[in-house]
Amino acid sequence: MKHFFVLFLVAFCLFSCKDDEQSEDNPYSIAIGNKIYTIQQGADQEGAMGQLLEEEIKISITDYEGKPLSASLEFVVTDGGTIDQVESTEVGEENWVVLKWQLGCRYEKQTLIIIDDYVCNISKEGCVDVKLFEIEITVGPAGKGWTMACSDTGFGDDLKRFIVQKNELLAYTSDGLYVTKNVENNNWEKVNSNKYFNQDYTVNQFESGELVLFSGYYNYISLDNGRTWETIPFPGSSYDYKRLTILSNGDYVSIYDGSRDVFISSDAGSSWTTAIDDISTLTGDYTKIKAITSDGNKAYIFTENFDVIVYENGNTTLHTFQEYSWGSYSMRYFDAQVHDGLLFLSVQYSYTNYIAVLDLSTDTVVGSFAIQSSFHVLKQDDKLYLIPEKATNFYYEYYQGSFLIKELNYLNSDNYSSGVMTIFKGFPIHYSNQTQKLNYYIP
Repeated sequence: MKHFFVLFLVAFCLFSCKDDEQSEDNPYSIAIGNKIYTIQQGADQEGAMGQLLEEEIKISITDYEGKPLSASLEFVVTDGGTIDQVESTEVGEENWVVLKWQLGCRYEKQTLIIIDDYVCNISKEGCVDVKLFEIEITVGPAGKGWTMACSDTGFGDDLKRFIVQKNELLAYTSDGLYVTKNVENNNWEKVNSNKYFNQDYTVNQFESGELVLFSGYYNYISLDNGRTWETIPFPGSSYDYKRLTILSNGDYVSIYDGSRDVFISSDAGSSWTTAIDDISTLTGDYTKIKAITSDGNKAYIFTENFDVIVYENGNTTLHTFQEYSWGSYSMRYFDAQVHDGLLFLSVQYSYTNYIAVLDLSTDTVVGSFAIQSSFHVLKQDDKLYLIPEKATNFYYEYYQGSFLIKELNYLNSDNYSSGVMTIFKGFPIHYSNQTQKLNYYIP
């Protein structure tokens, strides 16, 4: 990949000005009038079409004694690229001009021109525009950092959720399911466009490969990543809000909202038997089931009275937690996963969103905090993440007992709120329903 850096010098100086000169120590430094302009970082980079260059471009402006000066700089990019001016947080860079440059999607050679549009004392005409630097990049393969896919995905402005399954990434829209194995080439195949996807249904995925769509009246399962679907006859009436988990041995375990019973099927939902008849016989009080998840051959059933019942091979174990350990009796949204021997819960109650971590070996809550919006608990490649249901500019990764905030540091951050994100092959991707563009991270 070739890079060209061209310095445009003013050929004359009037009155008492020093001659324009280039620094011997830094070839990306130029003196014009009473100012020295220096690109301190980012002048020599590589990138691909649509890529946000990894390094920020940092420019200092000083007098001949090194004192910081202000300047009115203008930035011109070719090929529809984007420049975002940010502030440096590094000590000693408070007065520097700091830029992020995202390359465009049309031309192999792309240029950034840096201009001071108010340089005085060098021309009889008064203060004039002076072109300071021109940085040219010949694009190549994408490197580390964020890249915007240049081609169209076909999702429009109605992407509801990403689903990661069997090394494929599925995009769930009201128009159907789209799938890809490689976000870098942004080649999506529309695999299903039937009536099942015309509303905002809930889709759950399982490590054994099944996708289950809960529509309220009818529920569907796919064994081939959304290409084909079959109905599942669930216990309860068609009006009940149902939940399903699938054990490693292939058994289906089901609940429905407001029930006190747990059901099990060994023939992929064709027939059901009662696994637990009235959970109040275990808990000792009148309570209802709120959610269910599984790990291996264990099913974890959560009650509104803050109990966790573990079901395995016909045996049950009751774990009782203090009242309001992870919410209230009016929990509306509930998501759970098992990771490193702990239960991770994401719940919503009274318009408050709450994360709790339960240790069943001691029946204690070992961690909890409130968050601004609902987060989906995602387990992938032996890691655990909290993914926002409504996109924000960050997500969480669980690491060594703590949740780390991971920010989505790409341009056009005002589009985060209208988008959808997930983790694919260990790294974040984000789609904006506003710009209809896919952004992905390359490590």
